[in-house]
Amino acid sequence: LQVLDLDHMQIREIPDTITRLASSLTRLSVTHNKIDALPESVASLTNLSELLLGYNRIERLLPAHFALTNLVYLDVNHNPIRTPPYEVLSLILERKSATS
Repeated sequence: LQVLDLDHMQIREIPDTITRLASSLTRLSVTHNKIDALPESVASLTNLSELLLGYNRIERLLPAHFALTNLVYLDVNHNPIRTPPYEVLSLILERKSATS
């Protein structure tokens, strides 16, 4: 399984069992749900290149979420995310300068 689309499913959390897909999953879309936190287990999805989290209730991102080295596209629009921690901003800036 390379693509998992759970949009508009009214789910409140991403189950930790998603790590079973770690070796194959390249795109995870969970937009338009009621997710309020992103589990650290998402960091084990090392082949993930697209992570779509828009239109949820996510308030914060952790540095562990940015250990996804193949991540090219992250969508977190329409979430009440407060200012990301400094570590997260640093990781984003590092990746941006590495690709420039």
